Amino acid sequence: MNIAGDLASRFLLARLDTGLERPEDRSVDRFKITDLRRWVVKHRQQLVADVHTIVRAYLQECRRQKGTPDWVAARRGVTGTRFGGPCEVLRDALLWAFPALPDPFFSFQASAADSSTRAEAQLMLGLLDDVMARMAGDECAPAWAKTHPTYGSQSPERRRWEPKFRNRWARMSDHERQCRFGTNILGHAEDKEWSRVKIWVRTKLGRRELRAGRRRFTTAQILSALRFSEEKETVEAATTRAGGKLNPVALGRWLKDRLVDAPLGGLVLRSAQDREKRACFWITKVGATK
Repeated sequence: MNIAGDLASRFLLARLDTGLERPEDRSVDRFKITDLRRWVVKHRQQLVADVHTIVRAYLQECRRQKGTPDWVAARRGVTGTRFGGPCEVLRDALLWAFPALPDPFFSFQASAADSSTRAEAQLMLGLLDDVMARMAGDECAPAWAKTHPTYGSQSPERRRWEPKFRNRWARMSDHERQCRFGTNILGHAEDKEWSRVKIWVRTKLGRRELRAGRRRFTTAQILSALRFSEEKETVEAATTRAGGKLNPVALGRWLKDRLVDAPLGGLVLRSAQDREKRACFWITKVGATK
């Protein structure tokens, strides 16, 4: 259970760590306040007065300093429009009164980082990165990297690569060969490793094209690539409501609302119109120019 979406910036989280594996088994007899709920209700006016005293003392200090004390402003660890007005006054008063404590608004960032909405978006962006990189690689990779493996074939590229693999093969134990390739037969292992090399080349080139924005994909193209893969179920679960159907329009709207320009894990999804006025998407690193 967590706070999702924009609610994450509306709540302050508090973490109580007793250092015990089962804190619920403790006896209340050893507590300074045995019934905290009843005590808070009984002493509510005292608690409110304490808070008002802290804030009033802080405002008097601000009046004496003719503004927010510099060292208090320097201790603010979080910025944003959510923290303006009375909310920021209360935060600054706590920073002033308790100089040993960190900025309480770090709690907002903790809520956002643990949000299921963010985790869902991170999963989607990673999935799209893999799918779109494969698509871009299939478009821009050299012919030898796109041909289906023909066992025993000896293309010029494979002949240049083969000696390196044979040297590695000679240094491997039988156990290592079995674990990595599932076989101790050299010929089959060469074919399998060559297939891996070609997949790696296509993926690497595809990501380079994607990061540079030279390869952009419409939602229809993305759905076409997902049609017969398990990833489609993940996309469908994340982007549609119960009983809804995934289509290019619904996917495009979801991506623009939830992922475009939202930095996640060092990556960001971008969108622009092509010549046919269709929305196209590509993935780049955070901070890179559009």
